[in-house]
Amino acid sequence: GYKFSTYAYWWIRQGMTRAIDNSARTIRLPIHISEKLSKLRRVTRELSHRFGRQPNRLELAHALGMEPQELEELLSQSAPCASLDAHARGEEDRSTLGELIPDPVSMEPMDHMDRRIQKEHLGTWITQLNEREQKILKLRFGLEGAEPLTLAEIGRQINVSRERVRQLEAKAILKLRLITSQQNAA
Repeated sequence: GYKFSTYAYWWIRQGMTRAIDNSARTIRLPIHISEKLSKLRRVTRELSHRFGRQPNRLELAHALGMEPQELEELLSQSAPCASLDAHARGEEDRSTLGELIPDPVSMEPMDHMDRRIQKEHLGTWITQLNEREQKILKLRFGLEGAEPLTLAEIGRQINVSRERVRQLEAKAILKLRLITSQQNAA
Protein backbone atom coordinates (compact mmCIF):
# COMPACT_ATOMS: atom_id res chain seq x y z
CA GLY A 1 0.00 0.00 0.00
CA TYR A 2 0.55 3.69 0.04
CA LYS A 3 1.26 5.89 3.03
CA PHE A 4 -1.68 7.72 4.60
CA SER A 5 0.06 11.05 3.94
CA THR A 6 -0.21 10.40 0.19
CA TYR A 7 -4.00 10.21 0.45
CA ALA A 8 -4.22 13.01 3.01
CA TYR A 9 -2.37 15.44 0.73
CA TRP A 10 -4.96 15.03 -2.06
CA TRP A 11 -7.93 15.16 0.33
CA ILE A 12 -6.64 18.37 1.90
CA ARG A 13 -5.94 19.86 -1.52
CA GLN A 14 -9.43 18.92 -2.75
CA GLY A 15 -11.02 20.38 0.40
CA MET A 16 -9.15 23.66 -0.04
CA THR A 17 -10.02 23.86 -3.74
CA ARG A 18 -13.71 23.21 -3.02
CA ALA A 19 -13.76 25.83 -0.25
CA ILE A 20 -12.27 28.40 -2.62
CA ASP A 21 -14.73 27.46 -5.38
CA ASN A 22 -17.67 27.74 -2.96
CA SER A 23 -16.74 31.16 -1.61
CA ALA A 24 -14.79 32.93 -4.37
CA ARG A 25 -17.72 34.08 -6.51
CA THR A 26 -20.79 36.18 -5.77
CA ILE A 27 -22.94 33.50 -7.40
CA ARG A 28 -21.72 30.01 -6.58
CA LEU A 29 -21.09 27.73 -9.52
CA PRO A 30 -21.61 23.96 -9.29
CA ILE A 31 -18.42 22.00 -8.55
CA HIS A 32 -18.34 20.31 -11.97
CA ILE A 33 -18.45 23.73 -13.69
CA SER A 34 -15.71 25.05 -11.39
CA GLU A 35 -13.57 22.02 -12.22
CA LYS A 36 -14.12 22.56 -15.96
CA LEU A 37 -13.14 26.23 -15.59
CA SER A 38 -9.98 25.25 -13.69
CA LYS A 39 -9.12 22.79 -16.45
CA LEU A 40 -9.82 25.49 -19.06
CA ARG A 41 -7.42 27.92 -17.33
CA ARG A 42 -4.73 25.22 -17.08
CA VAL A 43 -5.11 24.17 -20.74
CA THR A 44 -5.10 27.83 -21.84
CA ARG A 45 -1.79 28.38 -20.01
CA GLU A 46 -0.28 25.22 -21.50
CA LEU A 47 -1.35 26.05 -25.07
CA SER A 48 -0.22 29.68 -24.70
CA HIS A 49 3.19 28.45 -23.61
CA ARG A 50 3.37 25.88 -26.42
CA PHE A 51 2.15 28.17 -29.25
CA GLY A 52 3.67 31.42 -27.98
CA ARG A 53 0.25 33.09 -28.36
CA GLN A 54 -3.25 32.88 -26.95
CA PRO A 55 -5.08 29.79 -28.30
CA ASN A 56 -8.28 30.38 -30.25
CA ARG A 57 -11.63 28.92 -29.21
CA LEU A 58 -11.42 26.00 -31.63
CA GLU A 59 -7.99 24.94 -30.31
CA LEU A 60 -9.23 25.18 -26.74
CA ALA A 61 -12.35 23.13 -27.48
CA HIS A 62 -10.25 20.45 -29.20
CA ALA A 63 -7.73 20.31 -26.32
CA LEU A 64 -10.55 20.03 -23.77
CA GLY A 65 -12.39 17.38 -25.81
CA MET A 66 -15.61 19.36 -26.14
CA GLU A 67 -17.67 20.99 -28.86
CA PRO A 68 -17.03 24.71 -29.57
CA GLN A 69 -20.61 25.59 -28.54
CA GLU A 70 -20.08 23.73 -25.25
CA LEU A 71 -16.94 25.84 -24.67
CA GLU A 72 -18.88 29.04 -25.41
CA GLU A 73 -21.50 28.01 -22.84
CA LEU A 74 -18.77 27.33 -20.28
CA LEU A 75 -17.16 30.72 -20.95
CA SER A 76 -20.51 32.51 -20.61
CA GLN A 77 -21.01 30.90 -17.18
CA SER A 78 -17.65 32.21 -16.02
CA ALA A 79 -18.47 35.84 -16.81
CA PRO A 80 -17.95 38.13 -13.81
CA CYS A 81 -20.91 39.65 -11.95
CA ALA A 82 -21.47 43.39 -12.01
CA SER A 83 -22.87 45.33 -9.06
CA LEU A 84 -26.08 47.26 -9.72
CA ASP A 85 -24.54 50.06 -7.62
CA ALA A 86 -21.51 50.35 -9.92
CA HIS A 87 -21.19 53.44 -12.10
CA ALA A 88 -22.67 52.69 -15.50
CA ARG A 89 -20.27 54.67 -17.68
CA GLY A 90 -17.23 55.36 -15.54
CA GLU A 91 -16.67 57.75 -12.67
CA GLU A 92 -17.74 60.95 -14.51
CA ASP A 93 -21.33 59.71 -14.91
CA ARG A 94 -23.05 59.27 -11.56
CA SER A 95 -25.82 56.99 -12.84
CA THR A 96 -25.68 53.39 -11.67
CA LEU A 97 -26.58 50.22 -13.55
CA GLY A 98 -29.61 49.80 -11.27
CA GLU A 99 -30.99 53.18 -12.36
CA LEU A 100 -30.78 52.20 -16.02
CA ILE A 101 -32.92 49.07 -15.65
CA PRO A 102 -36.65 49.73 -16.11
CA ASP A 103 -38.74 48.55 -13.16
CA PRO A 104 -41.43 46.04 -14.19
CA VAL A 105 -44.15 47.05 -11.73
CA SER A 106 -46.09 44.26 -10.08
CA MET A 107 -49.67 45.19 -9.31
CA GLU A 108 -52.36 44.18 -6.86
CA PRO A 109 -55.74 43.25 -8.45
CA MET A 110 -57.37 46.55 -7.37
CA ASP A 111 -54.40 48.51 -8.66
CA HIS A 112 -54.74 46.65 -11.95
CA MET A 113 -58.42 47.64 -12.21
CA ASP A 114 -57.66 51.27 -11.28
CA ARG A 115 -54.88 51.27 -13.83
CA ARG A 116 -57.23 50.02 -16.56
CA ILE A 117 -59.78 52.74 -15.79
CA GLN A 118 -57.07 55.40 -15.71
CA LYS A 119 -55.67 54.14 -19.01
CA GLU A 120 -59.07 54.65 -20.62
CA HIS A 121 -59.05 58.31 -19.52
CA LEU A 122 -55.33 58.82 -20.09
CA GLY A 123 -55.74 59.48 -23.80
CA THR A 124 -57.83 62.58 -23.14
CA TRP A 125 -55.73 63.73 -20.18
CA ILE A 126 -52.42 63.44 -22.00
CA THR A 127 -53.60 65.59 -24.93
CA GLN A 128 -53.69 68.53 -22.51
CA LEU A 129 -49.87 68.37 -22.17
CA ASN A 130 -47.46 69.92 -24.67
CA GLU A 131 -45.90 67.66 -27.35
CA ARG A 132 -42.56 67.23 -25.58
CA GLU A 133 -44.21 66.17 -22.30
CA GLN A 134 -46.50 63.77 -24.17
CA LYS A 135 -43.54 62.18 -25.95
CA ILE A 136 -41.55 61.79 -22.71
CA LEU A 137 -44.43 60.10 -20.87
CA LYS A 138 -45.25 57.83 -23.81
CA LEU A 139 -41.63 56.71 -24.11
CA ARG A 140 -41.02 56.42 -20.36
CA PHE A 141 -44.09 54.31 -19.63
CA GLY A 142 -44.48 52.53 -22.99
CA LEU A 143 -47.96 53.97 -23.47
CA GLU A 144 -48.22 53.26 -27.18
CA GLY A 145 -47.35 49.58 -26.95
CA ALA A 146 -43.57 50.06 -27.02
CA GLU A 147 -41.18 48.97 -24.30
CA PRO A 148 -40.65 51.57 -21.54
CA LEU A 149 -37.34 53.40 -21.96
CA THR A 150 -34.85 54.64 -19.38
CA LEU A 151 -34.28 58.33 -18.76
CA ALA A 152 -30.93 58.13 -20.56
CA GLU A 153 -32.47 56.50 -23.65
CA ILE A 154 -35.18 59.15 -23.84
CA GLY A 155 -32.58 61.88 -23.36
CA ARG A 156 -30.62 60.58 -26.35
CA GLN A 157 -33.78 60.59 -28.49
CA ILE A 158 -34.77 64.17 -27.69
CA ASN A 159 -31.21 65.53 -27.28
CA VAL A 160 -31.32 66.50 -23.60
CA SER A 161 -29.62 65.14 -20.47
CA ARG A 162 -31.03 62.32 -18.39
CA GLU A 163 -31.57 64.79 -15.52
CA ARG A 164 -33.54 67.15 -17.77
CA VAL A 165 -35.75 64.25 -18.90
CA ARG A 166 -36.38 63.42 -15.23
CA GLN A 167 -37.38 67.04 -14.54
CA LEU A 168 -39.70 67.18 -17.56
CA GLU A 169 -41.24 63.84 -16.60
CA ALA A 170 -41.90 65.06 -13.04
CA LYS A 171 -43.44 68.29 -14.38
CA ALA A 172 -45.69 66.35 -16.80
CA ILE A 173 -46.82 63.94 -14.08
CA LEU A 174 -47.61 66.88 -11.80
CA LYS A 175 -49.70 68.46 -14.57
CA LEU A 176 -51.56 65.15 -15.06
CA ARG A 177 -52.27 64.94 -11.33
CA LEU A 178 -53.69 68.47 -11.37
CA ILE A 179 -55.84 67.64 -14.40
CA THR A 180 -57.19 64.45 -12.80
CA SER A 181 -57.82 66.09 -9.42
CA GLN A 182 -59.75 68.91 -11.14
CA GLN A 183 -61.88 66.38 -13.04
CA ASN A 184 -62.47 64.31 -9.88
CA ALA A 185 -63.54 67.44 -7.97
CA ALA A 186 -66.01 68.41 -10.72
